[in-house]
Amino acid sequence: MDYNLNHIIDSDLARSSRIEIQAPLYLRCVSFLIDYLSIYCLATFAGVLVGYISSVQYLFFNANQFNPFFDFIIFNSTLLLFYSTEYLFNGKSFGKYLTQTRVKHKSEIQISFKTYLLRSIWRLVPIEAFSYLPGLNDNWHDKYSDTYVVFD
Repeated sequence: MDYNLNHIIDSDLARSSRIEIQAPLYLRCVSFLIDYLSIYCLATFAGVLVGYISSVQYLFFNANQFNPFFDFIIFNSTLLLFYSTEYLFNGKSFGKYLTQTRVKHKSEIQISFKTYLLRSIWRLVPIEAFSYLPGLNDNWHDKYSDTYVVFD
């Protein structure tokens, strides 16, 4: 057999036989906090940018011009975009990069964009954060997209 073919087969076997350890809840919470802080910063920047472009002085939490619907649209759009970028970075968001974790699919080797988008949409459910409570095995965005988070 060709050396390159052997090397490819060996690396595939090593990857498939590698033991993956799921990330503990505290590490996932740290990743969640880092991601949400990043999302808030990006959403604030997007709100300022939209306000600048539309010639309206708009800032989040401005008491004179507070528009909850506009805040909701900007924040959720930013959240969807932010978490959908996990597809580009091979299962890593900014928080997962810092905590050295990654998203894996239960049956697929390479996760599709549809799966990442489904994970992101489940995060839009307002009570999704309560799915982390003790006694519940999986949080919803993992359970309904057949994914889990492992150490990198």
